[in-house]
Amino acid sequence: MPKTNAPTKKSDSDGPAKPGGDLGKDAFLKLLVTQLKYQDPSNPMDNREFLAQTAQFTTVEKLNDLAETQQSLLSAQLQLGASALIGKTVSYTDTENKVHSGIVSAAKFFTGAPPTLRVGDADVALASVTEIGTPAPAATSPAAQSPTAQSPTAQSPTAQTPPVPAPQAPAPTQNGQRPGQPASS
Repeated sequence: MPKTNAPTKKSDSDGPAKPGGDLGKDAFLKLLVTQLKYQDPSNPMDNREFLAQTAQFTTVEKLNDLAETQQSLLSAQLQLGASALIGKTVSYTDTENKVHSGIVSAAKFFTGAPPTLRVGDADVALASVTEIGTPAPAATSPAAQSPTAQSPTAQSPTAQTPPVPAPQAPAPTQNGQRPGQPASS
């Protein structure tokens, strides 16, 4: 977008004032209309120059929209990644460059900021995570692991189903032969 050294008044829809005198879209359109309004009638603005300016404006506006969309997608991806770490063991480096590890119990999301993970008593930035693993299985006694020590409700559904009987041969027919056998002569 064109730059100017003159201070520009920003409208509410134009967002906050930008450093360096960048013109927002409303200010750019006002400047373009003013330029057309006060042009010299004996030497009007060239159509190609006018079309080039509007094309540049449209391109910059679409690039800004694309950047906003990509930022939203990145934020959603970070939130999804942080959510997937709940229940996992992570290692992370703190502000003093010490490595810690623990199980992620929660993920926190803030508008305009990257997500943080709750590991033990610490809130850890997602970018500080250096390693991800699955939590170690809980230690149990050998008696609790044997199938006979489990209660009937704790057994798997396959352990509760009765065995299937083996298929039996079909009964002989009236002439003494089994179905599917050739007749004897």
